[in-house]
Amino acid sequence: MDKKRRVGLLTFYLPINYGAVLQTYALNKVLNEYSYVEIIDYRDEDFVNRYGIIPYNWKKKLKRIIYPINTFKIVKNRIIFTRFIKNNCKLSKKYRDKELTACNLEYDMVFVGSDQVWKPSHELPRYLLDFFTGAKYSYAASLGRVNLDESMNVYKQVYKDNLPKFSKISVREKGAVEMLKKEFGVDAVNVLDPVFLVDKPEWEKLANKANIKEGLKEYLFVYLTQVDDEILNYIHENYQDKQIKFITLTEKYNKKLIKKYKFELISKPTPYEWLYLIKNSNEVFTNSFHGSAFSLIFNKRISISWLKAPVKSNCRLENIVEKFNLESRVITNPSFKMNEELNWKDINMIINTEKAKSLEYLEQIFM
Repeated sequence: MDKKRRVGLLTFYLPINYGAVLQTYALNKVLNEYSYVEIIDYRDEDFVNRYGIIPYNWKKKLKRIIYPINTFKIVKNRIIFTRFIKNNCKLSKKYRDKELTACNLEYDMVFVGSDQVWKPSHELPRYLLDFFTGAKYSYAASLGRVNLDESMNVYKQVYKDNLPKFSKISVREKGAVEMLKKEFGVDAVNVLDPVFLVDKPEWEKLANKANIKEGLKEYLFVYLTQVDDEILNYIHENYQDKQIKFITLTEKYNKKLIKKYKFELISKPTPYEWLYLIKNSNEVFTNSFHGSAFSLIFNKRISISWLKAPVKSNCRLENIVEKFNLESRVITNPSFKMNEELNWKDINMIINTEKAKSLEYLEQIFM
């Protein structure tokens, strides 16, 4: 194994999102076991305008000035997430769109993944590594869907032009393997999200760095990326008379909901604290892919709800439900059982088996 090869990793690390930064951490950590890796610090215009302290777009800059309270929140979150990445990963110099071709002088190979890096957008060519002429690989790339309808025609040519130039392709959703073969004639393999490749004790070490009050015990953790009446009503109907805390984050709720469901808030937790909240909970309620993934890693009982419109596909959640036989943990399914104890022996065996397959994919690249 040649550890002297210089490897660039293009991924979504800029979003203020726990799944995004933790999958970045995980894939960076795993790839570093094979070679020297840098995260390519691509200043994706969309992400900088949404999550950056100083947006590129002048209208966004003006909003930062007009709404100082919102700006303060963005700055605080940006500092929290950037600090986590800088403390745990190696970042390259910053690249704007037209500067990415310089990566050809910096790296022997480039990986793209994980997360929804291949989701249709005007930035798609960059995440299909159109700027790089060397060896290209994907790891657990997600399109955010497993079919391309007529509305996606404008992007089909972009996929068709760039996917065949990859040396190897792996995707996160099983259905994407069939779609890429059918639509573009390219072979891909299905692998685990990189968070599953990092051993549980490593995640526990990160969780133990959390600055959380010691008295926080016996609670259920509600982590929703989209406010979900099904989960909230389920909680209200089944737990309102029980003496147990519900912990949640602030971003997705208004004061009326907080009061109704008697949630205890933890404002703007760091990635360490987010991991802690899952690791030490009695149970997790979520409609998040990575909320589900870490519940499984920490062996926490989970109740899942599908995302609703305007989200067009639940393929990410469907994939994890199918892979780990979690149909009875989806609250809208007839088979849902409120107090069901999951078979952690079987679930951990699936994680280990799929992890071995996923690592084999990487080993074939670096051998």
